[in-house]
Order: sequence, then structure tokens, then C-alpha cells
Amino acid sequence: MDKRFIIIAIILILMWLGLMGFYYLKADEVTNSPCEVCAKKLGENVMCSTDSGGMIISRTYYPNLSYSDA
Repeated sequence: MDKRFIIIAIILILMWLGLMGFYYLKADEVTNSPCEVCAKKLGENVMCSTDSGGMIISRTYYPNLSYSDA
């Protein structure tokens, strides 16, 4: 009976770790390129401007996950 409990506990812990890993990867994608994710979900071009060390960089993101600098 103890062996069955340990096996079930290990399986549940592995499943929980897997789900946390997926959540981390999804959050990492959104924080690194939110405009890219937005363009993909909307299906339209999205223009974003960011400040990079005193220079403003404008990019246009396309639904096919590519971008061009403006």
C-alpha cells in the first residue's frame, strides 16, 4: 500500500512540475515579445515602439511572426 501511494505521489509531482514548466515557458514568451504574440492573436499588423538606451526603435510585427524595422 505504501508503494502504491509513493508511485501516485511521484506521478502527481511530475505532472505538477510539467504544468509549471509550460506556464513558465508561456510567460517567458509573452514577456520577451508581447507585440509578436499580439500580432499572431489579432491576425493583423502591430506596430510597437521601444526605448533602447536613448534610441526609440519602431518595429512592425506581422501575423506570420516576422517583423520589420521602421
